[in-house]
Amino acid sequence: MNATSSLHHRWMDLRSIVLRCATMVACVSVATACSGGDIVQLPSGPEPDRLWSVRLDAGALALAVDGTYQLSATPLNANGEPLTGLPPIRFRSLNAERVGVSETGLVTARLSTASASAPVVAELTIAGATYSDTIEVYVTDAAHDAHSITFKKAWSTSPIPTSLVYHTSLSFDVQVRDSGGNVIAGVLPSVRFTNPLVLSGGSTYAFASDLGKSKLIASIIAYGRHVSDSVEITVVLSDSVVSELWAAPMGQQVVATGGSITWINSSWQNQTFNITFDQNNPAIVGGNIERLSPGDTAVRKFMAPGKYPYRDTINNTSGIVLVRDQPTY
Repeated sequence: MNATSSLHHRWMDLRSIVLRCATMVACVSVATACSGGDIVQLPSGPEPDRLWSVRLDAGALALAVDGTYQLSATPLNANGEPLTGLPPIRFRSLNAERVGVSETGLVTARLSTASASAPVVAELTIAGATYSDTIEVYVTDAAHDAHSITFKKAWSTSPIPTSLVYHTSLSFDVQVRDSGGNVIAGVLPSVRFTNPLVLSGGSTYAFASDLGKSKLIASIIAYGRHVSDSVEITVVLSDSVVSELWAAPMGQQVVATGGSITWINSSWQNQTFNITFDQNNPAIVGGNIERLSPGDTAVRKFMAPGKYPYRDTINNTSGIVLVRDQPTY
């Protein structure tokens, strides 16, 4: 994948997130269908019985020109369980010149999408509230023997790491390959996270939101074949954090118990910093940092979990060090 294509797909991630965020929670129990004037009785009772979302049977689809595929979508409650008795879900294409779709979900590949995609949206509208899901459709001039999916770090040939430091991000590429191991150009799988509280993001990046484990699952229906793969990533705490000070210190640093934080004065305005902790805590090896001049470095080690607020007494700013035990899995 060239640099232009890679940047395009990272932009496409943002568009996909916006489209998916169009799903809304309905709090009505009776609605009028959009066609025919029929009254539709929505499921009543506890919140899990109410319409919550619409889900397509796939997140990505690859077809050769003139190829077809029948999509399906399901209305779900808050527990992810299917609901019945609702109006039919309708489908529409956001790029009908390249990919057509009938109201009932029959996709027809018309023109190659090159290295882009042509989204198709499944929608269910009730009482003015629209619930939707989107699938990215890729069209190539000819069909390929899609065989496998591989993960790798972005702009690198290295495999995707299986651990990620808390509150850091990872850029990656996911590639669909044929039976000979060759990358199928212009085709990308969808990516989902099994534990979005731990790891979240899009099809080209992940952010470590909390400690724990989460899988990245990539899948696509490519030329009639379902291809998928996954990688599990563990979010851990860092034992060594570097805090480079370009201006007055502030914010939060997070480190594992027994770990260290290195403050580096990189100020371009010749600022001097005094980092003074709120308590004279013996768990802070080295104590306060007095007069950290431009170019100076200071290391402090934190031997016990807890919160360690500090102030820069010269510039009147503040921050906090959060020390947590490294989890075991």
